[in-house]
Amino acid sequence: MRKKKRAAAKLKAAKKQANIMAESSDISERQKLKAISKAMRSNKIDKPEKVYVVTRKTKAGSSGTSGGGKVTTTTIF
Repeated sequence: MRKKKRAAAKLKAAKKQANIMAESSDISERQKLKAISKAMRSNKIDKPEKVYVVTRKTKAGSSGTSGGGKVTTTTIF
């Protein structure tokens, strides 16, 4: 909940700054676009990437089972 609230506040501030830059007439159009893209870039939200965790079965404590196979699990952080 806090993460969404913080992201919304950042987006609101970036939009406000972008509007101020768009309204100013003392700088060129190219500089306006650059300033607006910079303001919006700081608002970027990072999405977590997939992380693959590979483990091996251990033979400790297992008697009579065939072991040593690989187990692959997918975890998203």
